[in-house]
Amino acid sequence: MFPKNQSQILSLPWEYYISRNIPIWHDELTLLYNNDARGWPAYKLPANYAQLRAHRGDFADFYHLMFGQYGRDKLNNALLRHLGEQKYVDFSIKYFKERGGKFIHLAKELETKPKTLGRFFEFYGLSCCLLDFTSLGSKVITDKILELLGQCPNQADIIAYYAKSPMLSPMQKMEKELAGLRGKKIDIEREAKRLHKKYCWIPVSFVSEPWGVEYFVDLLKTNRLPRRSSLAPRNDKIPDEAKYFLRVLGVIAGLNEYRKGIFSQVSLIIRPLLDKLARENNLGSWKDINLLTHKEILDLVKGKNDYQKQLIEKRKSLCMMYTSGLHKVDFLYGGHVLEFEKKFKPSANGEKEVKGIVANKGKVVGKAKIISGPVDFYKFKQGDILIAKMTSVDFLPIMKKASAFVTDEGGLACHAAIVSREYHVPCVIGTGKATAVFKDGDRVEVDAEKGIVRKI
Repeated sequence: MFPKNQSQILSLPWEYYISRNIPIWHDELTLLYNNDARGWPAYKLPANYAQLRAHRGDFADFYHLMFGQYGRDKLNNALLRHLGEQKYVDFSIKYFKERGGKFIHLAKELETKPKTLGRFFEFYGLSCCLLDFTSLGSKVITDKILELLGQCPNQADIIAYYAKSPMLSPMQKMEKELAGLRGKKIDIEREAKRLHKKYCWIPVSFVSEPWGVEYFVDLLKTNRLPRRSSLAPRNDKIPDEAKYFLRVLGVIAGLNEYRKGIFSQVSLIIRPLLDKLARENNLGSWKDINLLTHKEILDLVKGKNDYQKQLIEKRKSLCMMYTSGLHKVDFLYGGHVLEFEKKFKPSANGEKEVKGIVANKGKVVGKAKIISGPVDFYKFKQGDILIAKMTSVDFLPIMKKASAFVTDEGGLACHAAIVSREYHVPCVIGTGKATAVFKDGDRVEVDAEKGIVRKI
C-alpha cells in the first residue's frame, strides 16, 4: 500500500535522492504517471515505486523509498539487467529520439484549450521517465563499473577514455559551429541572431533564463572556447564486461544531455503561453503558474480561477507532494514537512570531510563556494572550488573558472562528471552532503585521486 498520511510517511525508510529547480506541475505529473502502464513499462521496466517531493517554491528535494514493495531496487535491478544487452541500449536510443521529437512538436502546437493542454500534460507526465532513466542508469552503471574495475589502477583515466559519449551534446554542437567561424569574416550581429535562435534554450532546464543575443555577440567577438582534453589511445587490460558497460555509460551520458535539451526546449516554448495565462488570471507570471498542479492550470483555462492565487502563496514557502495511489497525489504543509526534513534530509553532523566518486583525477586546494544556482554566481572567483548539489549547463560560466568540482549527487554520466573529463578539471561526485559540510570561504583540499574532500 502507498503511504496515505503523515504518520505513515514518517515511519517509512525514505532516502534523499536529488534536488532540482523544477515546477510543481512537473513533479505532480511525474508522480501521477510514475506507475502508469505507459510510463516505465514502455521502457520494458517495472514501475510501482513510491516517491516524494519537498518543495520551496520551484526548488525541490526528491526522496524515494530505500527498499520494500515500493522501493526502487526492483527498478534499478531490472534497468541494469536490460542495459547489459546491446539490443536494449539500441532500443533506448531509438525510443528517446522518437519521444523527444514528438514532445517538441506537441509543445509547438500547444494552445490554451482544455483538450489540447490536457493531452500535452499527459504526454509530459509519461515523458518524465526520460529523466529518471538517465539519472538511474548513470547510477547503476557507475556502481557496476566500479565493481568490475575493482582496484584497477588509473580508474579515472580508463573511465574518461572508454566512456566517451558517441553523440555530441547541444553545447558541443554549438562550440563546433563557433570553431568553424573562427578567423572568418562574418556579420557578427546577424550570426549572433542565428545562433541565438538555434541554441538560446541550452541553459533553460526548467526554470532558468535563456541566453540573450548579446551572449552570442560576446562569444563571436572573443571566440575563445574552453580547451577540451585530448585522450591518447589506451590498451588497458580490463574485463570485456567492464569495457561494455563503459561504452554504455557513454551512451547514457549522451542521452542525458539529449533529454536535458528536449526539456529545456519544451520549457522555453511553452513559457509565453503560461505567462499569458498568468496575466489573464491576475497571477503574475509563468513563475507563479509553476506553483500549480496541472489540474489547477486546466481549471484556469476552464474559467475556474477563484482559488489558485491562495495556493500559489501557500506553496512559495514549503510543501510536500507524495504518491497516495495510482494517478493520485496529495499535499502536506507546515510542521509535518519540517519534521520529515529533520529526519531524512542530509546534514553535516560536525563532519569536516566527505568521500565520493572520482570523475576526473587531480588534487587542488582552494576556497570553497557553495552554489545553489545562478543567483549565487556573482560570488564565484577564478580558482574557487565549485561545491553544488548538482551542476547543469547554466553553471558553465563559473565552471570555466573553477579549479575543481564537488557535487552531492550524480553518477559518472552526470553533467559535472562529463564537463570535468572534457575540460580536465579535478572532480569528485556523489558525496551526498558536501553542500552541508562545507561553507563559503572554507579552505578545502579536493583529492580527486582518492575521492576525498576535506577542510584544511
